[in-house]
Amino acid sequence: MTRMLTAFALFALTLVAQTPTPAAADTRPSMPKAGPVRIGIECDRAALMKDGVARISKVMADSPAAGAGLMAGDVITAVNGAKIDGDAAWRKAVAGKKEGDALSIEYTRGNAPAKAEVKLVASLPRKEPDVVKVQHCLIGFKGATRSTATRTREEAQKLADDIAARVKAGEDFGAIVKQLTDDPGSKTNDPPGSYEMTNNGVPEKKGASQRSGMVTGFGTLAFTLEVGEIAVVPYDAKLSPFGYHVMLRIQ
Repeated sequence: MTRMLTAFALFALTLVAQTPTPAAADTRPSMPKAGPVRIGIECDRAALMKDGVARISKVMADSPAAGAGLMAGDVITAVNGAKIDGDAAWRKAVAGKKEGDALSIEYTRGNAPAKAEVKLVASLPRKEPDVVKVQHCLIGFKGATRSTATRTREEAQKLADDIAARVKAGEDFGAIVKQLTDDPGSKTNDPPGSYEMTNNGVPEKKGASQRSGMVTGFGTLAFTLEVGEIAVVPYDAKLSPFGYHVMLRIQ
């Protein structure tokens, strides 16, 4: 039976979708994306990147995907007739798609094939998580309110954007953090540059920072990103006074 899905999107300061080639131990999920829109699911990262299997690992609560009956364990096999055998195939299938476009999603549940028509939209209300863990690389510059770095602002912005692109292409973010971060306090964390944070109004968690104790720009992006997404917090003298934060949500 053909079902109608409505995709949902995430807006975050400066957003770059991440599709790295992970190490064998990397179990963070990957979420299929279509430019500024998405379909409300996460796919098993290792299965997608290593085996080319788009197996759904999570369906977002209250998402259109959940309402349409998609479940963890379902496997997306084709989009608009094109076989999905990895991240590259997904990106090619959705290239150029925009809000209002429809995708024909074929999937299997067990051995039974099924099909759903997906209508892409630009946004959908989303509840922020209670706790997140992010990995970040701070790039400061001369003139930033709370930075002692000597590079220019233009150099800092270019470097931050370049780091995001390199991580998206598959480079080890931890190695980049160790080499380039201007935040010595998180450099030796596991993984390098990581912080765990509780949201406003959520009870404190041992070992985690409170969102209210972080600079506003950092906290805002951390609770806006989905797991596996990478973005850059732009410099703002009040909201992000240290410089540019390249941020990846890992939990």
